[in-house]
Amino acid sequence: MAHGFSQTLSIGVSVDSPDERRLVFGVIDLILKTDEGWEIVDYKTDRKTMDALIDRYTGQVEQYARSWEKVAGSPVQWAGLYGVRRGDLGPCQGD
Repeated sequence: MAHGFSQTLSIGVSVDSPDERRLVFGVIDLILKTDEGWEIVDYKTDRKTMDALIDRYTGQVEQYARSWEKVAGSPVQWAGLYGVRRGDLGPCQGD
């Protein structure tokens, strides 16, 4: 029998933009601890290609990764999206 651990952690972060400062809340769908570090996956149900999902949601996933690094105290090695409707996975981290 497999043993696992599941916990919901809502994260609120302050986001500064040139025009305003705002508090944003989100829920990271999946966080995995691997030998290389943390991996974050955000599920999307939009009827779009993976490229379109990445274009739209990279900022959100990058913010999740930055926030999780602060909470966990260790780096996120990979962060991306899982397109539920097409069953594909794509990276969302800038250089």
